Amino acid sequence: MKNLYTFSIMLLSIVQLSIAQDEAGFTPPEGSTFNEDSSVVTLPAAQVSSMYSEVISFFATDVIEIEGVDSELTFVSATITGVTSTDGLDYDCNVEGCAFLPNAQGEVTLAGIPTTEGTYELAITADVSVAVEFLGFPLTVDFSLPYNGGVPQLDIFLNGDYEALNSFIPTFVLNVEPAIGVGLQEMNSLSDVSVYPNPASSQVYFEFTSTNNDCQLELFDLLGNRVYANSYSQELITINTNRFNNGVYIYKLANSNSSSVGRLVFNK
Repeated sequence: MKNLYTFSIMLLSIVQLSIAQDEAGFTPPEGSTFNEDSSVVTLPAAQVSSMYSEVISFFATDVIEIEGVDSELTFVSATITGVTSTDGLDYDCNVEGCAFLPNAQGEVTLAGIPTTEGTYELAITADVSVAVEFLGFPLTVDFSLPYNGGVPQLDIFLNGDYEALNSFIPTFVLNVEPAIGVGLQEMNSLSDVSVYPNPASSQVYFEFTSTNNDCQLELFDLLGNRVYANSYSQELITINTNRFNNGVYIYKLANSNSSSVGRLVFNK
């Protein structure tokens, strides 16, 4: 059965393969495909139990033009507030707090190790600030995307047509394929391991509640680089965080027939 998630991203232009620096739009990862009207973007496929890392780049100008509306919105800022994705994947931005300003290049990285095959509709939610002229006076308006109404000044500006604003939001689809050599049968999950503390400041522990028989531990950054790998047979694994930069990492624990994938944050 296919799993379906919502992944809404605030991108203020029509979908296109490449953009000029002074034009609003985005550049999906190489290998992405589109439907006829470019409203649906299928990202490069991922694979169960394999590291995945792809970057969506975008650029937003300071003016938002909406079809059917005579006036323009002035883009002030957009902050990505969350990403819902398949288990094992996480996201990161190229700016602190995922807060983007106009006339600046932005990047959202989707990375991790998927644990379940299927087709996923992915999206980012965002809090957006725009400036609009209301009754002859400039006014800053805050709202969330996708927009479903509720901000009177914006509702009047849009003439009640919320789709006029939401039509700028493309749909991203990710296909997660079975692991090589596993076919349609998923690997068992390592359910007898605890990872703590998380976030970790000095050390992080991987503790097994039963005997650990030759487990492989790997750590990846969100660019897909493997930054650590080692084999262990003890029931308590201790990793010193001093060797790593602060940030988000993906861990993978695996033995001959089971695996566990998760998200780690190092904040020293």
